Amino acid sequence: MGAILHRQRMRRQFGLVEQSAQGFTHEDSNWIRSQGFDPRTLPRKSHWFLPNGRGAYAPSDPYHLGLYRQRGMTLKEPMIAAQDFKPRTIPVPSIARQVIFLLSQQERWEGSASELAATIGNRTPTGLSRLLGTPKVTAALSTEGITVKRGYKGNSRVLRLERR
Repeated sequence: MGAILHRQRMRRQFGLVEQSAQGFTHEDSNWIRSQGFDPRTLPRKSHWFLPNGRGAYAPSDPYHLGLYRQRGMTLKEPMIAAQDFKPRTIPVPSIARQVIFLLSQQERWEGSASELAATIGNRTPTGLSRLLGTPKVTAALSTEGITVKRGYKGNSRVLRLERR
């Protein structure tokens, strides 16, 4: 008999058994139905959504249901209007701003990292070359249509910055 109770407890613990509708008030049951779920088959954990569209996977028992409803959370994903959606602005690194300013005066620049460091200032050639290869800087430059290419001119290494 103990093994059967243990299996039943494990099934309940891991959500393999449907949660009974017991414990939900009539109002809660109606609210769950309005969200498109049946209170008798509501899983132990559900995806809860905030009004801004962010969500979390959390318990859906009667206690937590009351807490989440007080906070304005729903089981249905909210429809976000197009005017409410604001894309995240990514800050542009200072080195990217300096390269953008340099290429606003000319269409293309070619030279060594030392020459670029002398033109831009405040950077060592090695540090400047490394910074130009970081994902944040390359992403900021690519949004402005600038590509950074490394290559050789004779026996010396060069950087090629150009607008597309």
